[in-house]
Amino acid sequence: QAEPHLRGADQLAWLARLSAEAEEIDLALHRAVAARDAATAHRLVAGVAWSWAIRGYNDEAMRWIPLVHGLDGPVPPHARALTTAFLILARLGDEDVTAATRLVEDAVRLAAQLPEPLHPVLRLMPPVRTLFAADDPGPLRALAAAPDSDIWLRAASMGVMAAYAGNAGRIDEQRTLARAAHALATEVGDRFILGMVVLSLGELEDVAGHHDAAAAAFDEAIELATELANDEDLPQFVARRAMLEARRGDLDAARAGLERARTV
Repeated sequence: QAEPHLRGADQLAWLARLSAEAEEIDLALHRAVAARDAATAHRLVAGVAWSWAIRGYNDEAMRWIPLVHGLDGPVPPHARALTTAFLILARLGDEDVTAATRLVEDAVRLAAQLPEPLHPVLRLMPPVRTLFAADDPGPLRALAAAPDSDIWLRAASMGVMAAYAGNAGRIDEQRTLARAAHALATEVGDRFILGMVVLSLGELEDVAGHHDAAAAAFDEAIELATELANDEDLPQFVARRAMLEARRGDLDAARAGLERARTV
């Protein structure tokens, strides 16, 4: 019930509901895994794993998703495809790129067998694979422009392309794509995508020497991560803000920021 709402403006209310039910969800997963009830376990992971991803709960994700992914038995195809996709995200969060890469073809194959409409994360898998494997942004660009793509999917596509352009040193392209992603993420109200894009824009402003604009962007990213209770990314955002203060010459503020990053 909560899952579709985790990508929009009311995500905080639904995350609060999932947090209130966390012990029950954990107990249900325990029971399903212990009973080798693959169908129930996959459904549970498909329903809650995105909430783990956007709050940086990688320990929780790595605790459950590999176990559930390895269960034998009949599973609804949609749930199995999502479990595989979320395992890729969990492996990436655990910095195990090799394991994540091995799973991509499975996720794409499983998604290809499903009827439309696909979950947005599953729709992203094939074009993102093509982008990174073949250096071809065409399918992802088409997804961002497709008339049947929802706003969240367009924002996510733009955000991925912006990050890829930045990694390739195409800074002007990164800035254009990040600004487009920012506008779409603002419209849909997803704090997770918005926070990542704002951080990227802050880094671009910092490199350009626009320190006030960079500070405003980093502060917004920190606020968004705090709202999400994203304790995985928050220290990184706070540290980026502290390093900006160091470049501005305010070493006391920089030290205070780094201490905060260590303790949040």
